[in-house]
Amino acid sequence: MSLSYHTITTPRLTTAYLSAGTPGKPRLLLLHGNVSSAVFYEHLMERLADDFEMLAPDFRCFGHSSALPIDATRGMRDFSDDIAEFLHAVGWDRFHLFGWSMGGGVAMQYAIDHPRQVQSLILQAPLSPFGFGGSYGEAGAPVEPAGLGSGAACTNQALLQAIRTGDRTLPGQVIDSVYVAAGYKLPEAQREKYIDSILLCKTGDDMCQGDSIPCTQWPYAKSGAKGVSNRAILQPFRPGGCTAPNAHFVDSGRQGCDGIRSQCM
Repeated sequence: MSLSYHTITTPRLTTAYLSAGTPGKPRLLLLHGNVSSAVFYEHLMERLADDFEMLAPDFRCFGHSSALPIDATRGMRDFSDDIAEFLHAVGWDRFHLFGWSMGGGVAMQYAIDHPRQVQSLILQAPLSPFGFGGSYGEAGAPVEPAGLGSGAACTNQALLQAIRTGDRTLPGQVIDSVYVAAGYKLPEAQREKYIDSILLCKTGDDMCQGDSIPCTQWPYAKSGAKGVSNRAILQPFRPGGCTAPNAHFVDSGRQGCDGIRSQCM
């Protein structure tokens, strides 16, 4: 199966996705990170095409999928629930799951909610399933209860403005300095495709990257309740947990874009 782009509509949204690989081979679902899209997996999908049957969807607000609001109080569950409907629509019920950066948080949430579907879980530079800003424990307690300087409160406003205006310069600089290893130079055509992907992000207080709340303590802002980069409210851990038989972390040598929000987001 050659690499190709498709769309599929469910009751929740229209999802754009890449497909590639060999039918009958093990199935691999690839979930992208923040300020990116399925396009970032094209090269990997081409390399693995003989060994896997693969799908890589664009999350809501990214790539060519629907521009829809995100309830950050649910952590990664808006994205995870979207993926559940997408997979039901395409008929996948057992697969290996790879999540990069923000996609790693979505992958963990999906494995928590649908453990029997996940044959293995592979995570590269993931965040928590409770979202940005730092959390600990099974309930996702915030590291800083006040939420100071976290989530959308510390996003890169210059990058968001570049996305809104279609300016390619800053997104290109972010790709060169954050998305790839130091000293590595992307082929120019691939770099331009990644810039195109970044510029497709849908911005706004309830989309990319979210809202923030002013406060009197330094740094004078805390995370809000809407959009991609905020985090879940404290919630009980759902019984059952993640029982995927295999879970792997990939040490990329870099934090990935989601882990460096002050520089990238």
